Amino acid sequence: MKEYTLQQDLHLMCVTAQSFPEGIGAAFDSLTGMLPDTKDRTFFGISTPVKEGGMLYKAAVLQTSEGESEQYACDTFILPKGKYLTETLKDWRKQEDMIGKTFRKMGDARPDAFPPIVEWYKGEDVMCMLSLGT
Repeated sequence: MKEYTLQQDLHLMCVTAQSFPEGIGAAFDSLTGMLPDTKDRTFFGISTPVKEGGMLYKAAVLQTSEGESEQYACDTFILPKGKYLTETLKDWRKQEDMIGKTFRKMGDARPDAFPPIVEWYKGEDVMCMLSLGT
């Protein structure tokens, strides 16, 4: 695990999954389906624990221009700058189940982490991120 500092807030537009984890794929399909081109886009998965138990999951993409979320009638989310505990999984599609296991391991290592829980998709790799605050 490594500490990573996000230097600036990232402005994302997102689609909320109807369920977790079952609805994640459909949320990403909905998000990518509304964009004309996804080739050079930066994608994220944002999880936030909810009071009733479970997680609220948002499939997200970095906005390329101000107001883009309104153009596509998407929700917005600001990924706050600050320090994150991270672990990168190589070739994540071959080991999707490792994402949840990695977050549990990271949470055990740093129980003082704060929401959100972030997946930053970087091609075939995914950087798992737990916020450590500012």
